[in-house]
Amino acid sequence: MTNAGNNLAHILVVDDEKELADVLELYLTNDGYTVSKGMGHFVP
Repeated sequence: MTNAGNNLAHILVVDDEKELADVLELYLTNDGYTVSKGMGHFVP
């Protein structure tokens, strides 16, 4: 599914696993979304 030409949301992907964030970025950008990534982790 391609959303070229549509005004789609800018998505922020935050995960502590870089590989997962990279895969999500790839899928979302291929669907036409603008993606920003942030690496994070939970410290109680």
